[in-house]
Amino acid sequence: MNKLKQNIQTSELDPIFADEVLIMRNIKIQKTGKGKVEKEGHVALLFVDMMNTRPVGKFILSVSTANQLQAILAKEIEGIKKDLKNKTMPKAAKAEVESTGYVG
Repeated sequence: MNKLKQNIQTSELDPIFADEVLIMRNIKIQKTGKGKVEKEGHVALLFVDMMNTRPVGKFILSVSTANQLQAILAKEIEGIKKDLKNKTMPKAAKAEVESTGYVG
């Protein structure tokens, strides 16, 4: 995890603005040789910059990664709402990277 944090901090990846997101889902069904059915599902996120009406990124997520994204986003959005309601200046936030738990 420390290596990931270091790589994120030194990354030359520029932020891209997207003000709209489209979500698509895909379920793939395949019959095995023994006549059983196997199903696999994915969620596609397509980010769009509406200023020039162009897609700026497309990400395909497994269902487990999409569930982790949902949990992490909910947590961060609640934190943002809390910070926006608070009238005092926030302290410098620690840059934390939350893992999806995937080890590949």
